[in-house]
Parts: sequence; C-alpha cells; structure tokens
Amino acid sequence: MPSTRSAATAPRKREEHVPAGLLAAYPTLRQAARMIGVHASSLSRRDLPVEHAGREARLSPRLVLELAAHYRRRDEYEVGGALLDYALARAPDRVGEVEAEIEHYFQETGERDAPLDRESFLEEARRHLSPALYAQVERAYRANQR
Repeated sequence: MPSTRSAATAPRKREEHVPAGLLAAYPTLRQAARMIGVHASSLSRRDLPVEHAGREARLSPRLVLELAAHYRRRDEYEVGGALLDYALARAPDRVGEVEAEIEHYFQETGERDAPLDRESFLEEARRHLSPALYAQVERAYRANQR
C-alpha cells in the first residue's frame, strides 16, 4: 500500500545550486509560512531542505506547495498564485522559471492523484480487502456505475 507520509516531512538534500537571481524569487521561511497559513515556527522546527541567501533560509516553490498540501490551510492553487506574485515583485526576470516549477508540481500531483479506472479500482480493492468485504464493495460500486 502506498505510504501516506507527505514528501514535505522527509528531510532531503538539494544536489543542484540555485542561482542567486532565482533565489531572490524564493520566499523566506516566514513568507512561505504566511502563504500557506501556518506560523513560521511550524516550518522552522522542521528539517527542511532550504536554500541559504546570506542569513535567510529560502524555500523552493515546489517545497512550499508540498507544505501547503501537507498542512491543508490554504488551497494549493492560491499558494501557487502567491508564489508567482512574490516572484513577480522580487525577481520579475525569473517569473518564468518559478511558473515552470509550479506547473511541473501540479502536473505531477495531478497524475498521482488521478482517479483509478473501474477495473483498476476493483483490482486494488480485491488485493487489499477480505473476500467478504470485497464482495460488498464490488456490489456497491457496480450498483453506482449503472
């Protein structure tokens, strides 16, 4: 069964270096917390893969969206819009890169969260449920498909 643990909870290391111009388009911990509707201490206590710009820790747009999905305080699309507004105000020449990262995130999560087709759903149910419970699910599912 797939893990329900959010990708934002596992500490990760970044392999690539983010250029300074693009880093200006990334929100700080405090700004990201405001965008997703949590207190800054909720993020600062976590072991997050941050980018450093001097003394400031900055979060990639993808990570901010992952955190928004984890905390569920604000709609991910609203957070994506806030990230674009932030980039537009602070690094207008890098908005395209931030937008591409946001679009890539939504494309990946849309594919991951897509509903199963009828046969795949029943196959997964058969694998994970007892025969008696599967029979109930199958009857209910087929009744709703008519």
